[in-house]
Amino acid sequence: MSEHLAFTRYASSESGKTGRYEVRSKHDGGLLALVSWYGPWRRYVVHPQDGTLYDASCLRDIADFLDAEKAKVGR
Repeated sequence: MSEHLAFTRYASSESGKTGRYEVRSKHDGGLLALVSWYGPWRRYVVHPQDGTLYDASCLRDIADFLDAEKAKVGR
């Protein structure tokens, strides 16, 4: 999916309906962000780690991942 980013499910939400994901660098395995469902907005959101930087390509990959996961939830 992404040349530079790896998305890994590490937990389920309390309801079990959505997942929580780590976003890691494929280069060095460093944790870049967490992704989780945000109920009030009814969509996935990104929680970037302090000191991380993203270019347009990485942001597109993250946005594509969020859209794909939201489609699985069907809301």
